Amino acid sequence: MTTKFELKDRSSLIIVTVKFTANERAAFFKLALDTGCSQTTLRPGVMLALGFKTSDALRKVSVTTGTRTESAYEYELAEMATLGWKVKTVRLIAKELPLSLPFDGLLGLDFFRMVKKKLTVDFEKRELKLE
Repeated sequence: MTTKFELKDRSSLIIVTVKFTANERAAFFKLALDTGCSQTTLRPGVMLALGFKTSDALRKVSVTTGTRTESAYEYELAEMATLGWKVKTVRLIAKELPLSLPFDGLLGLDFFRMVKKKLTVDFEKRELKLE
């Protein structure tokens, strides 16, 4: 499956639309593709929109970012779908992200490991290919 993406300039991030399903709700959110992120990460507000409370978290975890170690909460969602593929029973984390970032979270490497597909990023054609 091939998906087009836009880049406004050399410092732009690749943003993809991801559908999350949980608690009999489904919603679409914008996530930045982040190959340095081992586990998909969402803002706590996304979890609220999907019907979760902090008390619904599986556990509290420590997350090491590029600059420090932070606390986050791990949740389990029924389904996650993007780039033409979907996975069931997904564990991800929720933690605060800078408010200045224009997206709802980070699409981490865990998704690509779960679908067991090769990700190709073609900057010349501005395409993501997952095959």
